[in-house]
Amino acid sequence: MFVLEACGGRGCGGVQATPRRGIWKNKNITVDIKLNLLTTCVFSVLLYAADTGTIKKHERRLLAFEMRCYQNLLNIRWHQQVTNDSIRQQLNTQKTITNTIRHKKLTLFGHFCHMPDNQLLKGVLYWSMEGVRC
Repeated sequence: MFVLEACGGRGCGGVQATPRRGIWKNKNITVDIKLNLLTTCVFSVLLYAADTGTIKKHERRLLAFEMRCYQNLLNIRWHQQVTNDSIRQQLNTQKTITNTIRHKKLTLFGHFCHMPDNQLLKGVLYWSMEGVRC
């Protein structure tokens, strides 16, 4: 159903999971099932360990990828000039990928804050260098 592709061109991050075009163009599969497939198979790979890195640099690319996936799901082409808000209303989704990553980061930070003070991870998180810079 899904194919892992290695791409070496510009704008590609290495290996990506891309669904075959037949799933999105199939009229027998409902939009809800397609959205569930997209969430579980594509976005879960995208979100794997995303709470440990920074998203500031790649935020626009992540949002563009998310909207491109939604457009493929609804069979909307780029020249149709449909707004992102209207696509989100059609799919009844308000949460973006970047909001999900931010939520995961805050949850992880909350786990660190509730750890006992003698835990190594909490010590690394709150560690500060003392002394004078040479």
